[in-house]
Amino acid sequence: MRKSIFVLAISNFVAGILGTSCKSDADSEMTTEEARIEQEATEHRKMEMEEEELIDSINTINIAKNDSIEWNAYKKEVKTEIEINKKLIKNLKTQAKKSDQALLENVNQIEKTNADILVKVDSYTISSENDWEDFKRELEKQLEELDKSIDKVASIKKK
Repeated sequence: MRKSIFVLAISNFVAGILGTSCKSDADSEMTTEEARIEQEATEHRKMEMEEEELIDSINTINIAKNDSIEWNAYKKEVKTEIEINKKLIKNLKTQAKKSDQALLENVNQIEKTNADILVKVDSYTISSENDWEDFKRELEKQLEELDKSIDKVASIKKK
């Protein structure tokens, strides 16, 4: 009797384990469907991310083109101003040679500053919008100071 109870208990135990571990076909189909939906959602998110990266790249290229166009126009403007300064400096230098050594030294310093600005403009390359704006602001300040120096020397010469 013990043996039959033991066999019955074991068979019930095995049947219980098999019954709970097996999934129905409906559960299998649901899992397959869920997996397919999840895969489609993942692919959709991946495509959206790639699209956003492409749009960002296009925007970056457009910004770079606009900055380049603006930079080239600004560079031309600055070079024109530097050429005007060169003529003024040449005139001041000619006048200073005739009269005052200290004045000639001031003119030479102005000429050096003008040449330094030209080198700076020729060697600059745009790396970012903020960098470009900072460079432009600094260059404007240097050009302003240079113009003031030229005006100051010219006014000293007139006296």
